[in-house]
Amino acid sequence: MYIEQFVYLKAISQTGSLRAASEQVFVTEQAMSSAIRKLEKECGVSLLRRSNKGVSLTEHGQYVLEKADVILQSIEDIQKYFSAVTKSAFSLHVMAGAHLMENLLSPIMMYYNQFVPTVQLIAKEGEFDAIIDAVKSRACDVGVVSVYVVNGKPVNRLDPTIQYDEIFSMPIYIAVAPESPLLEDHDEKVSYEELADYPAIVKVSAYEKNDYVLKRAMQAGKNKILYATNSKMARLMLKDNMGWMISPMISELEQNNQIHYLALEEEVASSVGVCYLKKNEKFPQIENFIRYFKQLCEQEYIHAAD
Repeated sequence: MYIEQFVYLKAISQTGSLRAASEQVFVTEQAMSSAIRKLEKECGVSLLRRSNKGVSLTEHGQYVLEKADVILQSIEDIQKYFSAVTKSAFSLHVMAGAHLMENLLSPIMMYYNQFVPTVQLIAKEGEFDAIIDAVKSRACDVGVVSVYVVNGKPVNRLDPTIQYDEIFSMPIYIAVAPESPLLEDHDEKVSYEELADYPAIVKVSAYEKNDYVLKRAMQAGKNKILYATNSKMARLMLKDNMGWMISPMISELEQNNQIHYLALEEEVASSVGVCYLKKNEKFPQIENFIRYFKQLCEQEYIHAAD
């Protein structure tokens, strides 16, 4: 038995005509008839029924086609799989939060374009839960996420099936203007209850509904959130003493007399890292991405975690 014979049988079933079937699969009618006769001889039964109305499958022919369909579908699936692998072999899908996309992924994408032209880096924005789900479902190959660590313990839920490698960790501070009432009684630390009395300034692109610090402050009181469309607006709002702001992992705020930083009463840090599945055919490329990412952080921003 040959795959071509099953293809011919399916074409005959669909068209009800040897001529139409042969045209559909681009073979001569004679070649198709010969192939079907050989299949009938091998099976020992008639597979086709000829009449004035055309050609149809016998009961045995229907049985063979039913089994053949499974084989043909499997072949099609295999072809689609390897076609996708071939097309995506030199692409890497990465997801990150908007703030990490702006500060970290943009430089590494420029690096790939210049020094690793054989790999196409495809980046997409997403919140923490969406990134974890995408990695788990293989919708993306690498997720770049920030995980809150409070008193040495991670707050965010990390799926045990996903590998997480920390790249660097930085303490979280509250940025305020020199005139902020929060500085009156506090030189170094502030509580969530005190933050709850004043508005929080948040960049729209960096906002996540499950942000740990914002959530704690909101739970402590009824403070409102002031949204800034970009970093420049956020800085102006902060300098005008309109509220407080969570210090970014890679600070966009000038370290000068116009901005003051307060630590939270509990020890809060942000761990920035990559999450991925080890059982991924692109694992060598994922390892290369992590190495480049770590080097970039070490050279341009901070000292990456060992």
